[in-house]
Amino acid sequence: MNSLIPIHNYTIKITSSSLDQSRENLDPPNINSNNAQNNNNDQNGLCSFRSIKDLLNILVPIWKKGSSPIFVFGDTIKLKLGGDGHIVTNQYSHVMFTVCLLNEKDEVLKPSNQYCILLYIGKEKYEYLSLAVSQIINELDEIKDGFKDCDDVIWTVE
Repeated sequence: MNSLIPIHNYTIKITSSSLDQSRENLDPPNINSNNAQNNNNDQNGLCSFRSIKDLLNILVPIWKKGSSPIFVFGDTIKLKLGGDGHIVTNQYSHVMFTVCLLNEKDEVLKPSNQYCILLYIGKEKYEYLSLAVSQIINELDEIKDGFKDCDDVIWTVE
């Protein structure tokens, strides 16, 4: 799915001398490099993001097909967002945000039906995480009034 759904990488820059916060595009980070370690010392966070809309563009046509489709015309797409973190050291932690489709009923519990939409590596603080999830919030605002699939069908989203 990596080739079908692009992954966008960026750094959340937090300077300790000021409260200026910005996001910069970044090539895929090499976590083992000295550069990544220096970023953590500056309290910068590394973030990888996958678009919910891109994910839906790929998965909705799959969910509509088959002998027992998950969706039929008029259904509501019911998404559940989840997040979990793990403190690795006192310097940084990992936080992962996932989305799953509640319409899948019992199948939703399978790990293969949990889709990672954001991975954040850095200080686990509200200010930093709110910047990391800002793109997800923007996308949810865009699809709250409906998601238009490749067949021009508009699905309501909850």
